[in-house]
Amino acid sequence: MSVGWRKRKRAPAGFEYIEDKLDHYKTLMRDALEDPHNERRRAELTWDVHKVNWMRSRWIYNQYYVEGNISRELYEWCLANKLADAPLIAKWKKPGYEFVCSTTAVHGKSHNFGTNSICRVPKDQLCDVVISKVNGCRGCHSRDVSRYLKLRAGVHMKPKPGDRLLIDSGVLWDDKEIWEDLLVDVWKPSLEEQEADEGHDGEEPSKKARSLDDVEDDHETDRMPASASTSS
Repeated sequence: MSVGWRKRKRAPAGFEYIEDKLDHYKTLMRDALEDPHNERRRAELTWDVHKVNWMRSRWIYNQYYVEGNISRELYEWCLANKLADAPLIAKWKKPGYEFVCSTTAVHGKSHNFGTNSICRVPKDQLCDVVISKVNGCRGCHSRDVSRYLKLRAGVHMKPKPGDRLLIDSGVLWDDKEIWEDLLVDVWKPSLEEQEADEGHDGEEPSKKARSLDDVEDDHETDRMPASASTSS
């Protein structure tokens, strides 16, 4: 057990499975707190802290609720020792808040006019890329995050008006580790589905899987004048 955890109450069985990952997040949090913040606005100083808190809490949440890799005793021990954000996880269990970025995003006193953060507004109701000045979130509405995850996973879907802005701005924070965790735990196709898409006996592969570039091409085609598409 690393030095950082020895002062805590004796951990339940299975802690060795998550210890290395927690040490990784501990390092990220320390770096976020010790960042010199050069050339950053005052409102941006805590963005990385919010991001790492979300990443660490989401990973522990997934280990218990999605993958079932840790026991309830270990999960509750993590919450009791503040290794995960218990109030944030409580929000994730409520419909419509499955991916909310932080509790400050839905706390009226943290925003003008007592409303929610701008990152809670669906992309189809916006006309430009927006980022929450409270924590740097690019959008955490459940419908947007679910759709964006499917787009990243290559799931074929009919284009919608808000897709262009969704692709341009992204959701949550632009961090590779966030998407790897969410795609693996939630949206990554099974091995059997991938093999089925590759086709068998010389058959043409399925057209189900599509990339973000494919979706962007669809929207470019939709915006082209009829004369241009005819001439091409």
